[in-house]
Amino acid sequence: MAIDRARQNIVDHAKATSADRILFIDDDTLIPLDTVETLEGVLLAHPKAVSASGVCYQRGYPWMPMLYKFEDFDWMKGRLSNQLIPPLPEEPFQVSANGMGICLMKTELLEKVEGDCFGRESKGTEDFFFYKKAHEAGLEAWCHPKAVAVHLGERLRV
Repeated sequence: MAIDRARQNIVDHAKATSADRILFIDDDTLIPLDTVETLEGVLLAHPKAVSASGVCYQRGYPWMPMLYKFEDFDWMKGRLSNQLIPPLPEEPFQVSANGMGICLMKTELLEKVEGDCFGRESKGTEDFFFYKKAHEAGLEAWCHPKAVAVHLGERLRV
């Protein structure tokens, strides 16, 4: 099953069972033990936050964090890259999009997103598809820089 369909199936199941939260963790990612509590604090502090992510780095060169800032969700418009470049802020901060290697989501706010939350009908990944729709619904995405993941593979940590 494609990743966008798998994520959408999880969203549909969470809504159908009245789950409060969805936690996405990539299958090649290790997270700190206190990650859920750390990300939950961000969601509670920001009522329009549909998601709180940790910091997950790309597995390959140039090993950048999968955290993005857009002016208008036009991928790479007038820029070399929309990725945030370390050093990152020390406190939670708002992002336009993030990879979902570690991501805690408020299920109730997903109701504000029209249609499917995940798909491939946009530039970038299924994550960008979701965050563009969330942005259009007036929702926010946040990152907590202290929830840092380890991506398994050739390079374990940045």
